[in-house]
Amino acid sequence: LRARFSHPGGFQAGVAAAPAVLASFYGPDDTAVVRRPEGPRAATDLDANWEKNSPFTFSAGLEDPLLLIHGMQDDIVPFKTTMMLIEKLMEEGKSSFGLATTAAATHNWAAVPHVAEYLYGRLLVHFDRHLLGVAAPKL
Repeated sequence: LRARFSHPGGFQAGVAAAPAVLASFYGPDDTAVVRRPEGPRAATDLDANWEKNSPFTFSAGLEDPLLLIHGMQDDIVPFKTTMMLIEKLMEEGKSSFGLATTAAATHNWAAVPHVAEYLYGRLLVHFDRHLLGVAAPKL
């Protein structure tokens, strides 16, 4: 996402799966993700450098088509953060994004055959449409 938002026009299309967009939902160690379903940590706990470089900070730069994929039961990256990003993109007047999700998908959504088939199908349709100009088939 950071590359997509920081370099408008640099990519014809992109996909971000379970994107980590808000540092406030994670622990101080960048290798350990802390699940915080109740909401973000207090601002005093934030890693200022991560926050300064967060994709959330650069979302206004989105120009080209972006598909967000996120399982609603993600046990690693809170689904709420993707919804917060979508809300921010809408506030910024962006419309070149879409969301593909399933209600029961966790962070490891590709491990469930029917979920993987659906979400990879959405990913392929997205790239076919925006890179090859192929009309989207009915899913």
